[in-house]
Amino acid sequence: MMGLLLQVPELREPLADVAGGTSPDGDKLARIVCDWVQGRPLTEMATDYFSQPVEEESDEPASDPVAAMTQCCRNVFGRLTQTASWGLSALQSLTLGSAFDELSSAEQRGLRNLPARVYYGVNTDEAVALRMLGVPRTAAPALAKGLGVKADEPLHQVRVRLRAADVSEWTKAMGQRGTDYRRVWAIMEGEE
Repeated sequence: MMGLLLQVPELREPLADVAGGTSPDGDKLARIVCDWVQGRPLTEMATDYFSQPVEEESDEPASDPVAAMTQCCRNVFGRLTQTASWGLSALQSLTLGSAFDELSSAEQRGLRNLPARVYYGVNTDEAVALRMLGVPRTAAPALAKGLGVKADEPLHQVRVRLRAADVSEWTKAMGQRGTDYRRVWAIMEGEE
């Protein structure tokens, strides 16, 4: 799919910038998107995809981790998530046909929500719902499981349960770091 998106002139430049270089690399873009959606930490993605190689004879230290992280965030948040999710959505609207009707409702929902998964960086529809409600990316999958969020559950009901969840439910879902995640979420949502 990334190869197809690279053929669209309006998408080629932002996606080529993410891949780094003048020749767009659909394989590298697909790996970055896959890692993003699977919840891989940005620090690892920065090292693997955005570190600049250093010449062997150079006295300079290996790649600057701050520069790599800056490039990672700039490319993932500024270019990739928006461009790829929009492009996937557009591609779906052009290509989904009768084969789509033969899929189960769960498979149809999963396919329809693929652009949202790319945008929010999570791999389940349940986690997408929590991301839409401001839950941090790394907390959303575990918390969705812990709260028993259902893929077809109305968002307003998920919001009510999320607001009612105390810190113990967050820590039960993700251990002691749940305390910090809940506090960050509460501050961002104006709850605290």
